[in-house]
Parts: sequence; structure tokens; C-alpha cells
Amino acid sequence: MKETETKTDPRYAHVREAFSKLEAQDKAAFVLEATFDTLGHALRDVGQQVGDVIEKVGKEDFFDDLFGRRRAAEPEAPPSPGPAEPPTSGSRRTGTKPPPGTPEGGSPPPAA
Repeated sequence: MKETETKTDPRYAHVREAFSKLEAQDKAAFVLEATFDTLGHALRDVGQQVGDVIEKVGKEDFFDDLFGRRRAAEPEAPPSPGPAEPPTSGSRRTGTKPPPGTPEGGSPPPAA
């Protein structure tokens, strides 16, 4: 029903009159119930429309587009070299000096 038709419809006048006779608590309950009922119907309708679109497109096509084709379009990453090995005492370069203030062991001296 269009807005202009609603206000001229005799049912609208009847509902408005009945609503005006309700007490405040009953009006609030009515408004909340009508709101949630309307939202429920709207969500059901939207869900049905989404379902219809998915059926028209085809479930397989929909999921292939989302997952299969995107993965295929991404270039393959080169294999990683793997984790680095920790240095060992035998792998230290010879002939290099430790930084100033550092003993030969590699750790700085404790602060005084």
C-alpha cells in the first residue's frame, strides 16, 4: 500500500482509533511487537532474494569465483630458504675484533 492510500483506507482509520484507546504500556508493547514482526519479515524476504540469486548463478560458479579462480590468479611465491641456523663458535669469523667494551665472550660487562 502506498502512503497516500494508507491514510485514506478505512482500515487505517480503524487501527488508529483502536491504538489511541490503548494505555501507554499497551501502546509500547504493540509498537515493539509490530517493529520486530516487520524486521523479521524483511529479513526473511532478503534471505529469500539472496538464495534466489545464488541459485541463478549456481553454487559451484559462486564458490569457484570466490575461492578457485582467485587462488589460480595469484602468482606462486618462491620457496622460502628456511630458518637461519644459529651461529656456532666454529663459524665465527677469525680476525675480527669484538666491539669496544665487549669482552671476548661477546656479552658486555655488567653495569656498575
